[in-house]
Amino acid sequence: MNSETEYSQSTDYNSFRGPVDRVRRYLLKGLLAGGLGLLVLGSVGTSKVRASSVFDDRAVYIWEFASVLTIDADARRRFFERTDRLGIETVYLSWGALRTVSENDRRDLITAMHGAGLEVHALTGTYGPEGINDARRVVSMVVEHNAQSKDTDRFDGIHLNVEFASDGLSDSLEAYERFLDEVPEIGDGKTVSSQGLTVSATVAWWWSLPEHTPSLARAIAAHPSLDYSVIMAYWDTPEEVRDRLATVVSDLDAPYVLAIETQKFPGTTANNRVTTYEEGWSRVKEIESAIATDPPGEGYLGIALHHYMNGLTAWDALWDARLQSSMVRPGDRVKIDTIVVFDDTFPTSSHESELTIAFDGPQRYTVNRAVTPPSSTLTDISVEWRVPRNAPAGEYAATVTLSDTTFEDESREKSAIRSTPVVLAKRDLGILSVTNPRRGRPN
Repeated sequence: MNSETEYSQSTDYNSFRGPVDRVRRYLLKGLLAGGLGLLVLGSVGTSKVRASSVFDDRAVYIWEFASVLTIDADARRRFFERTDRLGIETVYLSWGALRTVSENDRRDLITAMHGAGLEVHALTGTYGPEGINDARRVVSMVVEHNAQSKDTDRFDGIHLNVEFASDGLSDSLEAYERFLDEVPEIGDGKTVSSQGLTVSATVAWWWSLPEHTPSLARAIAAHPSLDYSVIMAYWDTPEEVRDRLATVVSDLDAPYVLAIETQKFPGTTANNRVTTYEEGWSRVKEIESAIATDPPGEGYLGIALHHYMNGLTAWDALWDARLQSSMVRPGDRVKIDTIVVFDDTFPTSSHESELTIAFDGPQRYTVNRAVTPPSSTLTDISVEWRVPRNAPAGEYAATVTLSDTTFEDESREKSAIRSTPVVLAKRDLGILSVTNPRRGRPN
């Protein structure tokens, strides 16, 4: 079922934390750590307090979009607004993407994120047994980066995302466990341990299935080199997520975070159960609440949203919407101004979507407009509607809905039309009053 819960800026989030709340939280973390942390000034224009690396409630993965955030000031500003609204405290920032930009741009982004009160963890994304060696090199480069950096542009932690195929999984996990033994002392002079970096790692829930080696999966989740693990127990219902989590963490005395998949996968599968993309932000909150209320194991810390570019930004693509009239007569034109932005690096055709303006009152009227904005660009879109001459007088509740109407292929190009569009965002526009033309407008 598609969620019509608002995700846009008008949403009253139950777990909203703005900049002031974030400062208080970091002050408290600093006091608990035995100090007041580090004052830094970021490009967002206000001083925030950053303290010790302790996981708080919500994190987000940023893969290739990390490079966009280094050079696009507007995209960065929207990112900071979203993290404030969504209560995100920790960012897993792709080291691979950051390596494609200049060192100065990379340092500026980390400094700005610290200025916004965010923990910044370098993210490794590797695959297979050979991926362990790749991860080792990334950890070494991150330690070297920190050794040559000021306090403001150092990483706070490292997040290891090393994935494996099912074939030969036991051998891969044994090698991975040995690698984790090494992690604290990786570095030349300065090390992960000496720099006080928080270390976390993803664990796929299916590693712990009986046909594999459950004991190895659990040993990795509870590895002493990790401050916490992130369990990829992807599904779109709280009950199944809890069951998948339990296969790894039940009776395990170790801190863990739940990863929730939000991305739109390529292909024409209309009901992809692995991701919450079709169900929307309300389903993410439902899963989060259910696990927080009754978590398997004793170490539950919060959620990590996978990932920023796609689900999170698509649900927030309706950036603004305004009804330009509040009182009209039959035959008048009504203008609705909207701003739409898809913060991603996908082709323009992947953004093909539909705006639906609805007026609910004595009668229901709708007007649809197809839109295809480019990536990471605030796009002004105006829709006009002529009030029917036979429209009954009265008050009409006006809403605007943005829906995803397409499927995409592996290249993220549009490949097919959805029979049932996915509702991305919905906003209330207020009340439109239609007056009786014979009586005229009231004074």
